[in-house]
Amino acid sequence: MKKAIVIGGGVSGLSIAARLLYKGFNVEIYEKNKHIGGKTNFLTLGDFRFDLTASLIMMPNDYIQVFTDCNKNFKDYFTIKPINTLYKVFYYDGTYYDFKTSLPQLCKTIDNISYNDIASTYGYFNFISSNYKKYLLSEKYFLNKPFINNLDFFNPLTLNKASKLHTLTSCYKDCSKYIKNNKLKNYCLFQSMYVGVSPYSSPNIYNLIPAVTQYKGLYYIQGGMYAYVKALEKLVLDLGGSINTSSAVKEIIFNNKKAVGVKVKNRTKFSDIVVCSTDYSYAMSKLISSKKIEPFKTDINNFKYSCSTFILYLALDKKYPVLNIHNIYINKDFKKNLEAPFYQ
Repeated sequence: MKKAIVIGGGVSGLSIAARLLYKGFNVEIYEKNKHIGGKTNFLTLGDFRFDLTASLIMMPNDYIQVFTDCNKNFKDYFTIKPINTLYKVFYYDGTYYDFKTSLPQLCKTIDNISYNDIASTYGYFNFISSNYKKYLLSEKYFLNKPFINNLDFFNPLTLNKASKLHTLTSCYKDCSKYIKNNKLKNYCLFQSMYVGVSPYSSPNIYNLIPAVTQYKGLYYIQGGMYAYVKALEKLVLDLGGSINTSSAVKEIIFNNKKAVGVKVKNRTKFSDIVVCSTDYSYAMSKLISSKKIEPFKTDINNFKYSCSTFILYLALDKKYPVLNIHNIYINKDFKKNLEAPFYQ
């Protein structure tokens, strides 16, 4: 039986481990922390528990697919539920609106924001439709395809499809073509900040986020996001995998430019496949020291990284009925507020 080592027990590491197990590999996962999950983890404070990542998910089929690939029923592992109100948006002037998945309720919200301006409703749905078409094109030709070498992308078919995405303009300019109402426009633009970019300078491909959110909805995993990590853990164990926590890999071992094992806890472990599921910059700087592959390493110091986030986890002693499961506040100085992390 062929052996595989997976570095990192986050969602991606657990997922690839499960798929390799189903393919017949003997799989060992090495996770440096005491808990699996990576960035998808949790914080407890008394009776309060907080997700350390997003609490809601888009495109639930992507979360289900790994169980399908392993011939398992995901319902035996976790429960996923749709939410009706995508966002509750609070504005600087004291107004607030619910953006729903229900089209009649959504149209009512847009009418209330725009004072029954039919052009705003028309513009919003055209914006969503245009960007959802880009998503379908991206999904088919880019998102689910591995680009191993240059020819995987630089070929007539993919270049032709890429040109049809029209991503050269910014999120702001693309959105402004369709939506003139500032409150409605800012609601759409805010969502591009989730990937740490400014909608005023980032390519409009990130407008896929509000489009996919409106078309496919948002979902909640019962028990929080860490419940999904535990589901993946159970899947890996059910398939016969091994998970080693508090086991930091110190180095990836290479032989003739091929990864053949790892150094962990002062021991060398060999395998047929090594999957590194850590952050790329961490792997390049901490795990790969072989001089033989030095020419193939990317200089991570030349990368332009997205901004970080500052998060407060507040444990409250009362309930606020006005709030919903997903709330955002849009400031009066919207542009200044969004560009501050990048230019100040």
